Amino acid sequence: MRTLGLTLLLIGITILAFSGFSMIAKEKDFKVGRVEMNDPDHREISWIPILGGIIFIAGSVISVVYRNQQKV
Repeated sequence: MRTLGLTLLLIGITILAFSGFSMIAKEKDFKVGRVEMNDPDHREISWIPILGGIIFIAGSVISVVYRNQQKV
């Protein structure tokens, strides 16, 4: 369970550091013989930074709780 907490910590830090990313998808519009027309499609994928904070706090709580239980 402590591994889950540490994983959530890393995911939370990553989400807080990067607000999103963009990608380019090539879509084939049409092809006639040897002539091919492509149109790049720019897509922006973003997420809410508050979600990263919530995940970070949840990972911290899980890590601390299970670390304290192992010592007892």
